[in-house]
Amino acid sequence: MSMGLACSRIMRMFNSTKPLHEINLNLLVCLHALYEERNVTRAAHRLNMTQSNVSKSLSQLRRLMHDHLLYREDNTLKLTPLSHSIRDKVAFIVQNAQEVFSSGVPGNNLCKRRFTLAASDVSVTFGFPQLMKAFLKDAPQAIISLTPWQEYNPESLVQGKVDVALCVFEDEHSGLILDKIGTTELACVVNSQHPILQKSPSITLEDYLDYKHIANTGNANYWRVIDKALAEQGYQRDIALEIPLVTAVLGLVESSDLILTLPTPLCHLLLLQNPKLQMFSCPVPASLDYGLMWHSRLDEDTDHIWFRKLVKQTTIECVDHIMSTAKSKVA
Repeated sequence: MSMGLACSRIMRMFNSTKPLHEINLNLLVCLHALYEERNVTRAAHRLNMTQSNVSKSLSQLRRLMHDHLLYREDNTLKLTPLSHSIRDKVAFIVQNAQEVFSSGVPGNNLCKRRFTLAASDVSVTFGFPQLMKAFLKDAPQAIISLTPWQEYNPESLVQGKVDVALCVFEDEHSGLILDKIGTTELACVVNSQHPILQKSPSITLEDYLDYKHIANTGNANYWRVIDKALAEQGYQRDIALEIPLVTAVLGLVESSDLILTLPTPLCHLLLLQNPKLQMFSCPVPASLDYGLMWHSRLDEDTDHIWFRKLVKQTTIECVDHIMSTAKSKVA
């Protein structure tokens, strides 16, 4: 985009006849933070400003734009129709300005950005130490904010509440970019004395359906893929517990006949950490594509490119390590 076109967009956005040099363009940075955080306190923390100064900036923006821009509802800030219409333009201008003034080196030491990563608790458990080590080395002043991956998170990516999701792919979403890391089959984790293991290695679908199950709703795509595959054959699991955190139910799996179905690498990880568990191949004919997901407006953001490459590389290394360790134990 040319400088002239950028200036023209800004002038139209502010609905102002003032020359551009008479407008405080830092107001756009503040507005961008408010759009993403939907909270004055969080926006102030992100910008290293006081809440009072953020509120003053919002008041100036309202006068310049002749619009309320944001209003409070249910303890959050909602966007007016005008804000919805200019939000992507604001993000585009701010992100391009950041690139102009950056050194051009992704993940540089001056980066003070907050990166919100959505992932399962198990994914975080096995990959987070390596991710954090590299993150602190390359961007020691930046922050990672972890959030559970839930079925509503595609909308969170659109809204800017989440920067990157490490998840299982199910459906494509408008405006979101998917970067596939791999494909995995499903496996089941049970206690090492579970009666179903007596039928191994020939555990059938009927055997699988004879027992009650735990549905991991924190990775909504896992259980929807499983149940969709079963429904296509006219079957349904008997779900006894729905819970978002896998690590919270491991004790229950150890002491009951409940079955927990997960992607195979995660099952291997749980077994490596807990000798009281055992696993078997899931008889449900389904496989999962997994990888990273982010909004297209961040696709060329220099720091975002660095962060998602870091998450991807860490994930690949961790999955390879888990699978190779599992194979060596079998051997």
